[in-house]
Amino acid sequence: MNSQIFSKRAFEKFTREELDLYMDTFVEESSNVDIYDFKYRNNAVLNYNLEDKLSNIKAKTLVAISSDDIYYTPEFDAYPLKDKIENLEIYVFDAGDFVYNDDYLIFINLFLDFLEEFKK
Repeated sequence: MNSQIFSKRAFEKFTREELDLYMDTFVEESSNVDIYDFKYRNNAVLNYNLEDKLSNIKAKTLVAISSDDIYYTPEFDAYPLKDKIENLEIYVFDAGDFVYNDDYLIFINLFLDFLEEFKK
């Protein structure tokens, strides 16, 4: 499941050593995860649909998504929301920059900028 946070292009930028370290960390973290967790999450996503309620959202809304996400794509997961949520802002990260590496600064700055107008 951890591999879902990276785009294909992000993986291509890793060196062999970085990939080895990443996979070692993945194995270590995964050993503490319930084996059925992924199954239950997947079932929840497939079976729980709130699409008919999205038009009730009136607050300004921000959706941040990677341009090259493996599972959630702008075309199928973000842009369709434009017709369903009245005051929606979509920010598409360049997939090459969409690598966490424990550096959440790109997200922090985006969210702080988004929230800035609510301080007025």
